[in-house]
Amino acid sequence: MFTKNSIQLTGNIAKAPETRKAGDTTVTRARLIHNETIRKADGETVERMVAVDLDIWGKRGEAFSKHVTSKVPVCVEGKLQLDQWEHEGKPQSRLLIRVEDWQFLSAKPEEKPVTEAEAERTPHSRLTQSGSGGEGLEPLPAVSHPSNHVG
Repeated sequence: MFTKNSIQLTGNIAKAPETRKAGDTTVTRARLIHNETIRKADGETVERMVAVDLDIWGKRGEAFSKHVTSKVPVCVEGKLQLDQWEHEGKPQSRLLIRVEDWQFLSAKPEEKPVTEAEAERTPHSRLTQSGSGGEGLEPLPAVSHPSNHVG
C-alpha cells in the first residue's frame, strides 16, 4: 500500500510565534493564513481564507520564532498531523502541520534612509557618498535577511 503525508503551503503568519519547552526540546506554535481566489462556474470570484496551525520543533522552531513576525509571508513544508484530546469529558481535535522546513517568501524590509544628523553621528565606513561634494549620504545596502534555509 502506498502512503504519503506531505504538504507545502504558503501564507502569512497571523501573529508572532510562541515557543515553549517540551521535555528536552522546544516547540514553536504559529498560525499560517493562506488566501486563495477561486472562480465559480458563473465567473464570479470568491476569496477563501484558510487558517492552519503550525508546530515547529527544536532549533528550526527557535529560529522561526526569532526571525518571523506577524504578517510575514513564508512557505512551510511538513506533514499533516491530527491532535486529539479530551476537554471537560468531550473529545477535541485539530489538524495541524508539523513543519519540517520553512523559508521566507520576501526580503527583509529595507532600513529607513539616514538623515543628515544621523549621518554626522555614523562612522564614515557605514556611509556611501553620491555626487562630487559628498552630499546625499545614504546607508550602505542592508545586510541580507537571515538564511532562508534554517537548519
